[in-house]
Amino acid sequence: MKELYSRRKLPHIYPVGAIFFITFRLNDSIPQSKLKFLSEDWVRMKNEVKETNFIKRQSLISRLRREQFGRFDHQLDMSPYGDCVFRNEEIAQILFDKIISFNSKYYILLCLSIMPNHVHMLVDTSVQVPIGYDLNSIPESYVNVNHWMRLIKGSSSYLINKRLNRVGQLWAHESYDQYVRSSRDLNNYYNYILDNPVRAKLPAKYLQKPYLFREESLL
Repeated sequence: MKELYSRRKLPHIYPVGAIFFITFRLNDSIPQSKLKFLSEDWVRMKNEVKETNFIKRQSLISRLRREQFGRFDHQLDMSPYGDCVFRNEEIAQILFDKIISFNSKYYILLCLSIMPNHVHMLVDTSVQVPIGYDLNSIPESYVNVNHWMRLIKGSSSYLINKRLNRVGQLWAHESYDQYVRSSRDLNNYYNYILDNPVRAKLPAKYLQKPYLFREESLL
């Protein structure tokens, strides 16, 4: 299966036509002191992986990334920080509409949870791959995760800043993404996203659109 790699700091792997679990957050969602601690902790953990076998080392780093994600997400859920602009339902609707606008074009949106200061989504990019296509090559028209995530972030940032009469960076540059390797992982990510508002003890409005979405055909 052909893989595309991100150029940013974390090792992102994007198999063509895969299902992806993606989390992205507002730029002000984590205090700088906490962000510094988490980032330094991540560097320390990576440096402690001494396994020389490349494949085994990448597997260990992938596990560490999931553990690090858990620390970040716990911080975002249990200690909401920053302006938390998505508490405003109108602002959440802007982001929801932008994500939906690319549905069926670049991905099939399986489920989505918009939290006060971050977002979880599960998407299937096989919609871009013709039936019977050889996944060891890349379709000429294929649009990678990096590209359509920039479209979501860039266009929603413009619209949200305009609506709030503000300027400046809305989204943190780095997103967390993980391609789904098994049906078990798919089920776990799906439930994780839909249960997130309950775990974070958010008000009932976060359990319905525009905050929460699930593909009806999966019910």
